[in-house]
Amino acid sequence: MNSSLRMIIVTRLLSKVVLLAWAALSHTTDAADTQPSAEIPAWFPKAPPLPPATGEIIRVATADEFLAAVDRVAPGGTILLADGQYKLPRTAVLQRKRNIAIRGVSGDPAKAILSGKGWDSPGRGDDLLHIGQCDGITIADLTFTDCRSYGIKVEAENAPANIHIYNCRFQDIGVRAIKGSAGQDPKIRAVKGSVRFCYFENTKIPPADWLYGGDYIAAIDMMALEDWAFSDNIFRNVKGRNGGGRAAIFI
Repeated sequence: MNSSLRMIIVTRLLSKVVLLAWAALSHTTDAADTQPSAEIPAWFPKAPPLPPATGEIIRVATADEFLAAVDRVAPGGTILLADGQYKLPRTAVLQRKRNIAIRGVSGDPAKAILSGKGWDSPGRGDDLLHIGQCDGITIADLTFTDCRSYGIKVEAENAPANIHIYNCRFQDIGVRAIKGSAGQDPKIRAVKGSVRFCYFENTKIPPADWLYGGDYIAAIDMMALEDWAFSDNIFRNVKGRNGGGRAAIFI
């Protein structure tokens, strides 16, 4: 199959995904729609556990220890987060990292929680994790919650590769649970990545003074991707204030 035909097929498939997500999520909402949902249905595929961590292992138990570990982790290393709440005073930034993992030690994303300044924070730069010029990043078994802007931002303009987000939970992220930015050069992309076995849910509705009257919100909104897979994810209650939310998956 030539590349032009493959691109047409992929584009059509993605368009169907976006339209289905839009139809499912963009109806008018009220307070009753914002209650936390029940547990994941028993029939839904469960994330197989990842193999044990290898290489240098950095164990952390506080937000400051986590931020320090992000700065110093070496190629092949793994940051293991102990069970607990990690309220981040600033964005954790992965830059020029190779073949590293950031994982919750228990394998249960509900037990290792990264949080920001809160859904109602006035600061639009309240992001939890940025991934820039990196190759081989695995983010697994963690919850991202309570931040104003982005849970995870993948900077396609910095040509990251092999970025994998696995068995994570995203709850009450104000703008985008996972954001993929892009630059001006269409040849520079985020290549070979995935979002698998992740759970996205909001329990709040944006206020009217947010962008587009409270409708500028989505679960996944990414640009400039090549060879990415999105599978076995659940999306609940990702809604704009007036029914104009930007969908579950917007590529």
